[in-house]
Amino acid sequence: MSLGLGQPAALLALLLLPPVAWLGLRARRLPPGRRRLATGLRLAILGLVVLGLARPRLLRPSGDRVAVLLLDASGSVPADERARALAFAGDLAEASREDRRMALLVFGAEARLDRRARAGPLDPPRTTVDADATDIAAALRLGAGLLPAGSSGRLVLASDGQANRGDLERETALLAARGIPVDLLPLAAGVSGAEAWLARLDAPAEARLGQGITLDLEIRATTAGPARLQLLADGEVIAQRQLALRPGSLRLRIQDRPERAGPRRYLARLEPERDGRAENNVAAALTLVAGPPRLALLAGDPEAARALRAALRANRLEVDLLTPSELPTSPLALSAWDAFLLVDLPARALPPASQAALQRAVRDLGRGLLMVGGRASFGAGGWRGTPIEATLPVEMLVEADERRPDIALAFLIDRSSSMGEPISGASGAPSKLDLAKEAVLQAGALLRPADRLGLLAFDIAAQPAWPLQPAGDPSGFEAAVLGIQAQGGTSLTAGLGPARMALAEASSTRRHAILLTDGWTEAGGMEAARREAVRLAAAGITLSVVGVGEASAPELAELAALGGGRYLEARDPAELPRIFVEETQLALGSFTVEQRFQPLPGAPSAILAGLDAASLPVLEGYDASHARPAAQVALRSPLEDPLLAQWQYGLGRSVAWTSTLDPTWADAWLSWPDFSRFATQLVGWILPPPETGGLAIGVALDGRTARVTVTLTGEALAGGTAADEAPADQELAGQTSAGNEPAGQTVADQEPTGQASAGQAPATGPVERVGLRLLGPDGKPLDRDLARVAADRFEAAITLPEAGAWLLRASGRDAAGRLLAARTAGLVLPLAPEYAGPAEPPTDPRLFALAEATGGRQLDPNDAAAAFDPVPGARGAVELWPWLLTLAVLLLPFDVAARRLGLGAAIDERRSAWTRRARRPGTAPPGATGPRSERVRSRGSAPSEPAAEADDEALLEGLRAARDRARRG
Repeated sequence: MSLGLGQPAALLALLLLPPVAWLGLRARRLPPGRRRLATGLRLAILGLVVLGLARPRLLRPSGDRVAVLLLDASGSVPADERARALAFAGDLAEASREDRRMALLVFGAEARLDRRARAGPLDPPRTTVDADATDIAAALRLGAGLLPAGSSGRLVLASDGQANRGDLERETALLAARGIPVDLLPLAAGVSGAEAWLARLDAPAEARLGQGITLDLEIRATTAGPARLQLLADGEVIAQRQLALRPGSLRLRIQDRPERAGPRRYLARLEPERDGRAENNVAAALTLVAGPPRLALLAGDPEAARALRAALRANRLEVDLLTPSELPTSPLALSAWDAFLLVDLPARALPPASQAALQRAVRDLGRGLLMVGGRASFGAGGWRGTPIEATLPVEMLVEADERRPDIALAFLIDRSSSMGEPISGASGAPSKLDLAKEAVLQAGALLRPADRLGLLAFDIAAQPAWPLQPAGDPSGFEAAVLGIQAQGGTSLTAGLGPARMALAEASSTRRHAILLTDGWTEAGGMEAARREAVRLAAAGITLSVVGVGEASAPELAELAALGGGRYLEARDPAELPRIFVEETQLALGSFTVEQRFQPLPGAPSAILAGLDAASLPVLEGYDASHARPAAQVALRSPLEDPLLAQWQYGLGRSVAWTSTLDPTWADAWLSWPDFSRFATQLVGWILPPPETGGLAIGVALDGRTARVTVTLTGEALAGGTAADEAPADQELAGQTSAGNEPAGQTVADQEPTGQASAGQAPATGPVERVGLRLLGPDGKPLDRDLARVAADRFEAAITLPEAGAWLLRASGRDAAGRLLAARTAGLVLPLAPEYAGPAEPPTDPRLFALAEATGGRQLDPNDAAAAFDPVPGARGAVELWPWLLTLAVLLLPFDVAARRLGLGAAIDERRSAWTRRARRPGTAPPGATGPRSERVRSRGSAPSEPAAEADDEALLEGLRAARDRARRG
């Protein structure tokens, strides 16, 4: 046992004791006895505090032993070796007790705690980690943190040692400095025997359409044997080879000639006859194939886009007419197109996954988006609240609510037994009627109090659940909706007849009925329903029909046509709420304005370059919307609604043309001589600019870390013309784009470029900063600012979270934030490091160097208890500073009493009295007993010698007077 100090430097504060003693003894305001007592107490308190701050402790051999087992769960450890390590972990837990505790930590690409240090049997590990890499350094760092202070702690590493992440050497040095030994349970890496793998697949980063692409492959093998090689491009096999492998390396070169522009993704697959590990038999590469601008056009009705498509093709733009199901859901796949055109397309036609991918393609890859209006577009098409609305420069709402006429709206809900069946067939699943109720509630919430709202449920008879009345009681309407129960058969006439009579009596400007049914009806009922639909139309009442489920009758579409409304089919009943809201919005008329008007000019725009914005052809209608504050409105309606709005969205651009480009509302525009020019410039503004010179991108991969280097050349280094303010009158198809503004800056934030006469863009300085956006396989962007390491070079190290193909977009900007140069490149993060090479037993020798450097041992798998052996030099500590500080606190009241209370005064008075009596003859010596000494000890007792008492009083009076003179002087 020995004494140690945690903070020995604190003992320097003991040098304060002599000055404190000198100052205390020289203080004259206290009598000598009190001074000495108070000074002694203060010195004792100060000394105890200083000793406490030095943190003294008693050191003795530690009786608390802890073993932290670090279990390698990476992909390079075979299953049988991992089972052997788990068996050792169970034996180690069985050998634990109160003073021998065991903790378990599982690691792969990261380290996670599975069991805290405790005694008792081991539960099966439940912790999962990423097995694609091995980070032994992270496991050692976390394991060392689990060892309690003052314990005899060891780390037990069960691993193959194939570390491919983290700084193992640094962690080894830190553990050795702390005296923490690392014991080993070596595990064999992989399997022995034959092994063949794809070492690399190289492809050029960029190529031009029509140019051949050379791919270089390297295959390695440990033994001879046959193998089959397949090379795929964008999922299609472009080459196959039968190979005779030999030990060593085999290099192949394969040519490819792509037929379309865009990213070209290559995947090579090796199928050897004899192999140890299948994970390293694939390799990938990516090439960006440049070509003319390519557009994806999606239309609700292809005829509505015929004129636009013809104008773009006449200007040498490649237009692909796609159905919504053909649009990919990956932003990387969407990068094959430069811009996307949505023409009178309802939101329900485009799946949510495609909408989200399209938003990311515009924001993160710099693609363009154009939405063209119509009766099924913008708000009328149900785009409110979608990712597409967030991408556009307009919001699908109308502030001027008083603009639309009042309406009488009746919901007719089929409540037959077939509507009560669960939609999935599973117990507890919602029924079609449940979803219909939710749809009615959401749609009814759109009405104003001045509108009239009715609800009629029917089977073979009608049930007026909510008579037609002003829509001012939402809680009552909700109770009526929820009270509908499924029962009986179906008679469409039973619902249509009462609805016609109720709506015919309403004085509202617009009267509309929405029928929801699954189409099953009684024999002959459809013919009677047709007659009712004709009567509704004759009474000025429109009828729309929503058919729910795959069994909805085909005749329902004819029924809606006879009623002058729309037929909407909900094959998935979960779509009912959205369809009902969309149809109600259209019926309310709040999203469409159908009247003849002359477009009014707004802010200058490159889209209207060379056109007279004040004398454009008339339009017959448009979709009402609200321009975002940052949007640039180039054309507007007489009601101040945006007609042509544009803005920058992330790295891309989007435009909203709220009228049509077909005869519905824009018949005069189709015969306008400048229609082709307008259509081309409308689309050209959203196209990303061509790759500009001045930037060269280099990428070096180190595991999952990509070191990106951007080198400046030409104008990017010397300064030139801003790419995002290029002249607006360049007529080459696709070159009218003004480029990309800085992130967060919109077109409205720039100085207007004017019309075609705007002239040359202003000169700029050199590139001062470079930003990088990466888009990976999961579609999530990574943004980084590169650090300047030289006058012409910027660099950044980026850890990529996922293997696969990545697109990189570098943007060089001047000091004012204007875009000078842009460049796109691709990279492929290969398979995880665990599978990048062959399976090579035995254990990595770095593991044994780790144990030797830290004083560890190689453990016997059959002797798990050895992991609890005491660590030489490990000692526990008993802290003494709490006792010292407690004693200092206890002495503090005595210090106060000696200075402020009568404790010191009583001692002084008693001592003075004894001294005087010792000097007078006949008095008792100090310590004598008797009446006089009793009088001194007890101030309140009666005096036995009056004369002596008077003398004492006179003496005390004189002392008090001398004290008062000393204080005044």
